[in-house]
Amino acid sequence: MVIVANNDAFSQMLEAELSLLGISAHIADNFDANERFAIVDLDFCDTVPVGISAITYSRSLENCDLLRPFLMKNFRELVKARFFDGERADRNLVITENGVWMGEFPIELSKKERDLLWLLFENRNTPVFEAEIREKIFANTQGNVCSVYIGYLRNKIDVKYSKKYIYTVRGGGYMLKI
Repeated sequence: MVIVANNDAFSQMLEAELSLLGISAHIADNFDANERFAIVDLDFCDTVPVGISAITYSRSLENCDLLRPFLMKNFRELVKARFFDGERADRNLVITENGVWMGEFPIELSKKERDLLWLLFENRNTPVFEAEIREKIFANTQGNVCSVYIGYLRNKIDVKYSKKYIYTVRGGGYMLKI
């Protein structure tokens, strides 16, 4: 994660708060193309590039997430809500429309794998049955294509990172538990 701001004491304080939440961050004066998440001082940088999920703050602009001065408690709550409960589905597994990460490390997925994971994410903690998966992802193909792709996802996420996210549901379905 990047903090786009002046490298001042306040930015360093935000960096320390993120560290307490288990998020590695650095302070920069612009966006890195590899960054997906940012904390942005709108008094320093007035725009956030498309594809970057950001929390914004300012001393004077009212169309930001936090107006300075603000309580660090409010900052932490916003970070948790934005990055852990929404796009960040879990402290470790990060799922967005733009990609998937385990923490800050990208997980390489094919388009079909990404589409399948996104479908499971949109219906997280709810079973998604093979008929729906076939209809939405695999154009009503036959055979065991669903279980094959679920296996690919499990190998890249569950097995590699030793935490189970993808469950089989009795009756021919799957569920992403978060």
